[in-house]
Amino acid sequence: MAEEPVKTKEQRNVPGASKGTFRRGTPATLKSRGRNIFGAVGVLFFLALFLYILDLPYYAMGPGPTRHVDDLIQISGLDSGLHESEGKFLLTTVSLKPVNGYDWIASYFDSDQILLDRDQVIGGRTSEEFERDNALDMVISKEKASTAALFCTGVPLQGKGIRVEGIDSTSPARTLLWPGDVIVSVEGEQVVVPSELIKRLQGKKVGETVNVEVNRNGVLLERELEFYHPETSDHPILGIRLGAVEVELETDLEIDIVTDNIGGPSAGLVYALTILDLLLPEDLTGGRIVAVTGTIDEIGKVGPIGGVEQKARGVARDGAELFIVPQENLEEAKKSEVDIEIVGVGTLNEALDALDVAFSCSSSALPE
Repeated sequence: MAEEPVKTKEQRNVPGASKGTFRRGTPATLKSRGRNIFGAVGVLFFLALFLYILDLPYYAMGPGPTRHVDDLIQISGLDSGLHESEGKFLLTTVSLKPVNGYDWIASYFDSDQILLDRDQVIGGRTSEEFERDNALDMVISKEKASTAALFCTGVPLQGKGIRVEGIDSTSPARTLLWPGDVIVSVEGEQVVVPSELIKRLQGKKVGETVNVEVNRNGVLLERELEFYHPETSDHPILGIRLGAVEVELETDLEIDIVTDNIGGPSAGLVYALTILDLLLPEDLTGGRIVAVTGTIDEIGKVGPIGGVEQKARGVARDGAELFIVPQENLEEAKKSEVDIEIVGVGTLNEALDALDVAFSCSSSALPE
């Protein structure tokens, strides 16, 4: 007669248990399930942690907050008070942040967010260097905006030369000039601000040359620069980017622009328009909420910026009725398909035209 298997304690306590078998729901099975659940939770925890700490080579860019600019600007030295408009100028921003795993997944479900290659955003710099450069760009932008606004009203502008800030890679001048060179004369005549140089160079043809004198670290050098016609331009150019050196305005006005943690150069145009709006008796906004973006130089030339499509969505969200953008960014801005008027401009004067106001920059302050 065969011996019956000895029952374990667990088997003896389970009705119907026999011959070493286990029924579903036994403590041993529940213990196994608990281990499985614990294991699954652990896997999910480490997956969540991995997605959080994962550093991807992208930045996420989306619509950022807007600001009422007149709250940021203080002007002293006036005999009368500042003008208050019924409308507002809006400063526009984008949100920009490094991407982790969560951001990467979320970008597929948020049409307002786009992913940009890290090198496309910071160009080989560290995050700290990128933030530092953005802060410096904002400081320069405020100075140029203040100068452009007052220059627009006819305030005399003085400077100590024209700095070469960059040279196009296809320009014949690339072997003759260095970034940081200061142009002090053209064809033997002194120049102190970019507007004077622009006036002297208008109407030149491809192959024509101009003689300039530059100051390079205290040494004066003569250079003959040739005009050329790159595919990216609709007229002959020298292919150099210019900035003013120690520009001074002959005025007692002092302008202070508070920017907090806003960086970059793209607020120049909106600062210039707001300064004019505060100084002039005319309401430049026409009682509307007007969003504006674009860089600006000392004589009112408007330059392109990044993220304009995201900015368009942000200003539409915040109630803007008109969005003024650099002419070079107009088509990109319209891709946002927002239900507001979008206008492209190339100068401060064109921005004033877009606002449909009577005031325009003094003709003496503009290139002929």
